[in-house]
Amino acid sequence: MVLLHVGNINTRIEGDVDSDLRLALTRAMRYKTKEYNGFEFVELEHNLFNKSRLTFPTGLYSKAATVLKKYDIDFDFIDDRKQFDSTNKPLKLHEVTPYDYQEKIITDSINSQRFIIQVATGGGKTVIAAAILVRLNVPSLFVVHTGDLFEQAHDELSRMLKIPIGKIGGGEFDIQQINVCMVQTIHSVLKSKYIPFDEVEKEQMEKDEIVKKSYDVRNEEVKKAIQNAQCVLIDECHHLRSNSYVSTMKACKNAFYRGGMSATPHAGDSRDIILQAYAGKIVGKITASFLIKNGYLVKPKIYYLLGSKSGAYKYSRQRYNSIYKKHIVENAFRNQLIVDCVERFKELEKSVLITVTTKKHGKMLLKMISELDVSVEFLYSKVNKLERKKFIQQVRDKKLDVIIGTSLADEGLNIPALDSLILAGGGKSKTRIIQRIGRTLRLSNGKDEAIVVDFKDCYRYLLGHYKERRKMCEAEPEFEIIESF
Repeated sequence: MVLLHVGNINTRIEGDVDSDLRLALTRAMRYKTKEYNGFEFVELEHNLFNKSRLTFPTGLYSKAATVLKKYDIDFDFIDDRKQFDSTNKPLKLHEVTPYDYQEKIITDSINSQRFIIQVATGGGKTVIAAAILVRLNVPSLFVVHTGDLFEQAHDELSRMLKIPIGKIGGGEFDIQQINVCMVQTIHSVLKSKYIPFDEVEKEQMEKDEIVKKSYDVRNEEVKKAIQNAQCVLIDECHHLRSNSYVSTMKACKNAFYRGGMSATPHAGDSRDIILQAYAGKIVGKITASFLIKNGYLVKPKIYYLLGSKSGAYKYSRQRYNSIYKKHIVENAFRNQLIVDCVERFKELEKSVLITVTTKKHGKMLLKMISELDVSVEFLYSKVNKLERKKFIQQVRDKKLDVIIGTSLADEGLNIPALDSLILAGGGKSKTRIIQRIGRTLRLSNGKDEAIVVDFKDCYRYLLGHYKERRKMCEAEPEFEIIESF
């Protein structure tokens, strides 16, 4: 007989656990990564079960229970977690009413206590998060990883909850009961080292010891907010595999409710176990096809164009970076096709998003498209926050025809007016492709379809990436694939 002492972060096994059982628990709770050691990529094994302390992340309770049952070990559990104050009255959700599928996810998430919400882009993840926060009405953190998501989440939660929403990050420290937080800020605070947000703050810290002390006090206030949080929600939780997110989840010692949201939470490798360990299992899965079929999103038409004059496969001994530069970034034929598509979309009065991987490619396309009779802007990391907001609002108001974006356009770009997409950057990431297509599927006035243009690049590496992207789209029954444009 063994006892499982369940805590908010870890669960501890008390009792006689022999070496065979320890090994079985270790095997059930490990994952592998490939890392470069300076000479080659080597496979490393990481264990989430601590064999000496007999502890494991509480999210893996079901895995431990499975192993114990397999070895015919009788077990019981003691819940050492501190339940939140159930006398709190729920807050009110304003301006939005959750759809039926959202309502089920909200209820199931709260009942599960630990959860992953998988909802396709445009399915209302922020509405679901807001509803969870108002019904619990406890000290909470909503964690994001980019400035755009930070501002957007704060604006949306403020609009839907009609209460002061705190901001921790981006140079702002306004702590309330519910706070939107930048994971980078939390991580730097947990390491007890204040990282200035800009050169002005850095100069102040160097000149003024009193100011520096005020920053130290601020860090302590943030630590207290993290430790006091009874609910923590991770936006775009596929990032939970990173150390900064894991350390954040571990620091939320009193968080009884732990969850994450993403259109594509799992990558399909062994590291997916980290999401279950520190957040939970998937409690709701809503696909783009479900949302399209039920009228919540528009249907996309996906066109595949040849990225070269010849459709014949070409092998090269060059490394990937060289092939990518030559046949995507500097491919004059392919880039002209992109410009031609923009011209055609202009005739159709479409708002266009062009996604690129490199800043160089974005600037090349910006120069070429600027010669057309269209308005175009390039959204990348060096564009300041106010400019980004301005560009996005111009697209919403149909005053900007084309917006070119790097990875900044992958997450949190909420512009329902977008109705066409050009995947200029290639790539094979499932997360990015699904998110990018999802940007164009949101309902808007008079919008009944979205057009997506992708490329079949017949070169080493690039052809395989095209096949992966196409495979992802073919897996969605409501995505219409067309061979010519």
